[in-house]
Amino acid sequence: MRGRMGLGLILIASLALGCQSKAQREQTAAQKQAQREAKAEAKRQAQMAKQQDAQRKAEAQAQARRDAAQRKVDEQKAKELAAAQSAQAQADAKQREKDAKDAKKRAEAKANEVGHEFMVPEEQGRLLDVIFEAQSAAGAYEDQELHNAHFDCGVLNSLGRAKLALLLKGAHHKCATVHISGNDKEAQTRLASVQQFWKDSPYSDVQLTVKDGINEDLLTPSTVGLKGLAKMDKEKQTGTVRNVNVTNNSAGGTSGTGGSSSSGGASGNYSPASSEQP
Repeated sequence: MRGRMGLGLILIASLALGCQSKAQREQTAAQKQAQREAKAEAKRQAQMAKQQDAQRKAEAQAQARRDAAQRKVDEQKAKELAAAQSAQAQADAKQREKDAKDAKKRAEAKANEVGHEFMVPEEQGRLLDVIFEAQSAAGAYEDQELHNAHFDCGVLNSLGRAKLALLLKGAHHKCATVHISGNDKEAQTRLASVQQFWKDSPYSDVQLTVKDGINEDLLTPSTVGLKGLAKMDKEKQTGTVRNVNVTNNSAGGTSGTGGSSSSGGASGNYSPASSEQP
């Protein structure tokens, strides 16, 4: 009895499977294919995310190494600058001590001189010294440049400090500009040295602007010479005669155009282009 029932169930299942249409079988196969593609896409996305994460970690580690190396370089430069400033401060202190001793000796020697009260000390400023110093300050302010000769190991030397002090002293309206040219490797060290001297100087109230390169305002444009050359060529082509008056200022007297000299003086016109034909 049980065997007959099992056989009947099998026959029913076979009939059910056989009754499935072709469209249903294709739909089932498409669903399975979609599931397989979804699994493959999910796997690919997971692999890509893993690769991107690894790349981000590698870039972060490389950036950390670069930052660490840059910090070491900055620390080394800061140490070198501090050492240079310390050495300069010690040298300045020794120089001030030496100057104080020399001044004391001069004062003692002066006290023993006969008629010293009528003598003017060399360190006392005269009107001519004031004029020369004002001219030097005006020249330094117009030049506005610091070159390699004004630095030693990236730090202002005595020549650089003297020129920068004159530049700041000659600043108009408390505003000045200085151009630093030369060794590019020491650019930051030189900039720090200039700013430190400016802040510690009596002219710290001057608004100072520091720029790289030379002062192009002092250069003469080439167009000026080219225009002059073109003018000379044009005059030569047209045959223009240029008369140059020669004046003799010797002891015999003076002469001018068409004039005569007295007591043996020379006179006359000089025409370098008089022989040229148009």
